[in-house]
Amino acid sequence: MSYQASSWALRHAPVGSDTTKRLILMALAEFAGPDGTGAYPAIDTLCDLVRLKRRCVLRHIAEMERSGVIRRGDQRLTLHYRADRRPVVWDLNMPATGKSGMPVAQEHAIEHSLADDVHADAPRGDGSDEKNDMHQRAPRATSGVHADAPRQIRRGARTGTNGVHRRAPKPLDKPLLPPVVPQGDPQQMESKQVKHPSTTLPDGWEPTEAHRIYALEHGVDLDHSAKRFRENMTGNGTKSRAWNQKFQAWLENDSIYNLMHDNGAKNKQDGADETEAPKNHTHSWKCEHVLGLLRRDEEGSEPDGLACRLAELLNNGESGHEALKELGLPAGYEGLEEA
Repeated sequence: MSYQASSWALRHAPVGSDTTKRLILMALAEFAGPDGTGAYPAIDTLCDLVRLKRRCVLRHIAEMERSGVIRRGDQRLTLHYRADRRPVVWDLNMPATGKSGMPVAQEHAIEHSLADDVHADAPRGDGSDEKNDMHQRAPRATSGVHADAPRQIRRGARTGTNGVHRRAPKPLDKPLLPPVVPQGDPQQMESKQVKHPSTTLPDGWEPTEAHRIYALEHGVDLDHSAKRFRENMTGNGTKSRAWNQKFQAWLENDSIYNLMHDNGAKNKQDGADETEAPKNHTHSWKCEHVLGLLRRDEEGSEPDGLACRLAELLNNGESGHEALKELGLPAGYEGLEEA
């Protein structure tokens, strides 16, 4: 890489406003010497540098050769390459430069001007130069101001560049931003910030009504799940801050397990009872079997305790007659055959 060649390609190359040619010329200058000769990069290398296609690079190189911006150089520099892979050596038609990197003519002109200045300042033999030098070196008086006099600075003042006094900073009378005042009940905010410690499962813990409704809707045996939950958490010594949420996640996992493996409770086989649902059916408070046994419509049904308990008995394997009998209801409803 040569600074002289790159500078000429960037600033002085006669390519006008054609930025593509100037870009390719700068890529060639990366491989040229200080005088702009001996650049022989491969065409693929130039394509990678300028991000152009091979045909476009070859076309612009040919145009610059015809216009005289570049010329073919000494091809002996690439004799060590194989003949079918030998690149072309290019020279940049930049003016000859001297040791400083400037054109030779400009460098010679500067040298001549420096030599003339040296001869003009040479001392004369008659001693007149000493007198002239004395007059030239005499100090000047600047309106009575002494150049060597120390500068007077007031006490406590701060000075910057060029003797300018900067104003001392003053504290702000008002804050930039008003203080943030928390809003809301202070007791509630304190209760939110306080975290309850993790504890083991309490001895009197029982599933909530929300757990019971979820188990009935998803066909999960609540008592069996609660029993396994207690045994697992107590045996492992697990601690938690929210046991109801943890048991809710436990029920959701049981529901997914039942759907995947079809491990719901099996219904008892009763030849006289024709109201049994298919084995893969899970009863809920709003299924057609519970609504039929209770003679209810789907629109006006609600998840009350009677419907939820009946669905739980049916899921435990009891028949429709047995479930109604256990609930203390007569077994002879019109919906019994429909179920």
